[in-house]
Amino acid sequence: AARRCGPIRARSAATTFFAREPQVGEEQSLPLLSGTVAIVSGIGPGTGTALAASFAQHGAKVMLSARTDRHLEPILDLISALGGMADFQACDITDPVQCRALVDKTVERFGKLDTLAANAVAMGRPGP
Repeated sequence: AARRCGPIRARSAATTFFAREPQVGEEQSLPLLSGTVAIVSGIGPGTGTALAASFAQHGAKVMLSARTDRHLEPILDLISALGGMADFQACDITDPVQCRALVDKTVERFGKLDTLAANAVAMGRPGP
């Protein structure tokens, strides 16, 4: 059974990043970010998903992060199904211990960290 990945527009946007065919006369080369590792925080059904898909489409290995894992696994599955390499970890960016654990897991999983796309927003402690 297929898993739902947020609104259809998010899935379509991510799929578009991966599905783009080279244009006539366009040179084929290694992806721009081949061999790099990125953390993308604030994964959700919009900008975070598009950022993660773009990093992966350009060859980066991506660690997905959001306050809860509600959106993370479906986006991981989407990126993996489309040929990208990713992993995920829930992380509250207002908690330094969780942020350190996110970086540590990224380095443990992928061997290094090159880029942080800080897409998460902290506007106070979340409610219950």
